[in-house]
Amino acid sequence: MKDVSVLVKQLGSSEITQRRQARNSLVDMGGDSIEYLIAALYDEDPLIRCQAAIALYEIRNPHTPYALVKDLEDDNPVKRWDAAENLVCYDRAGVLALLEALTHRFDSPLLRAGAHHVFRTLKKNGRLTPEEIKVLDSFNNLISSALVPWAAQAALESLKQSGCLEDVPVRSR
Repeated sequence: MKDVSVLVKQLGSSEITQRRQARNSLVDMGGDSIEYLIAALYDEDPLIRCQAAIALYEIRNPHTPYALVKDLEDDNPVKRWDAAENLVCYDRAGVLALLEALTHRFDSPLLRAGAHHVFRTLKKNGRLTPEEIKVLDSFNNLISSALVPWAAQAALESLKQSGCLEDVPVRSR
């Protein structure tokens, strides 16, 4: 078996076959590769970042979206942008992680800005429920932004009741 760090480097190969083989090997490793793949989300090479996001999604580790949500509050704007873009790829799991964060850390301007980007992109792609659209709408002005945690909580409850989370990997608390 190849070293995990070697496989991560190969995610940036100019050869698509080598990238795919490296990604598949990392996915097959499962939990043993997650720490390396999360670090690779912030590599300078955009190919490595993209392939790492795909691999993490394929592994479906329930902790990854939560790590990305935490990165929305990082001091580095590039890291925040990459985290938001990767959360879009996580779709329902990303929404769940964001809703949970917004119910607890709604006073974080960086979290709200990153969540706004993710929700706006998912809405444009037709991937938000009506309750989640209310969360997005609550970001749009200062007065309604005070409603973010309540809108997020309502959306979470709606998701849980609707059964939409059945295919979403949920981390244990």
